Amino acid sequence: MKHMTNYFYFMIFLMLCLGGCSRYIDWGKSVFYQGKKVDLHAQEVRCFIRSVHVYDQLTTLGIFDALWLNDQVRVAYAQVYAAKHGLSQERYEAFVQRQLQENLHDISFYVLVSLPVHESISFVDKDAPWSMNLIIDDDSFVPVEIVPIDLSPEYQMFFGKRFNKFKVCYLVKFNAVDVEGNYLIDQGSNNLELVFNRVGRKARLMWNLANACPPAPLDPNILAYPVNKNIY
Repeated sequence: MKHMTNYFYFMIFLMLCLGGCSRYIDWGKSVFYQGKKVDLHAQEVRCFIRSVHVYDQLTTLGIFDALWLNDQVRVAYAQVYAAKHGLSQERYEAFVQRQLQENLHDISFYVLVSLPVHESISFVDKDAPWSMNLIIDDDSFVPVEIVPIDLSPEYQMFFGKRFNKFKVCYLVKFNAVDVEGNYLIDQGSNNLELVFNRVGRKARLMWNLANACPPAPLDPNILAYPVNKNIY
C-alpha cells in the first residue's frame, strides 16, 4: 500500500513538472536568443547521397560516401550559400547560373573516403589501393580530375553525420560530353554508377536517373538516404 501511495505522489509531482515545462522553455528562448531558423534543403540533397562500406570478412577495406552534384543539388547549395552570405536576388541568380554552368562541362561528385591507416594513400596517387570509374548504362568512363579538397560548411551540412575529420573529401570530375559533343547523360539514360575498384574487389554506388531522388518523405533521423550496398 505504501508503494502505491508513493507512486501516486510521484505521478502528481511529475505531472506538475511537465505542466510547467513549456514555461521554462519559453523563458529559456527569451533569455538565450536562438536566432531565426533557415530552411537548409538538406533532405532534398541527401537523397542524392549513396554510401557503401566494404569489408573483407570483419576487416574494413573502405568506406565511401558520394554526393552527385546534379542541378538540383547545386541549386540547393546556392540557396544555402546565398542565405548564409546575405546575397541579393541578383547576385544569387548569377551564382546559381555559375553553379549550373559547371554541369554543362562535367559530371561531378563529392566523395568522402575512409581507408585503413596502412592504406591511407591519396586517390590521386598512382599506387592508391582503390580507383574510380563512372558507368552510364553500359558505357564506362575514367575521371578527368580527382582533387582532395576542404569541404565547404554547406556541403558538410548536407552530408550530415557521414562527414567527420577521419574522412578525406575528393572532388571527382568526369567529362559531361563525348568527343563528338554529345551529352553522356540524356533523356535515354537510365542508370549512373560510381564504381570503386581494387585488386579482387568492386563496390558500386548507383543512381536511377528516372527517379534518383524519391519523392517519399524521409526520416531525418536515418543516417543514410538511401544506402546502396551493392557489393560483389
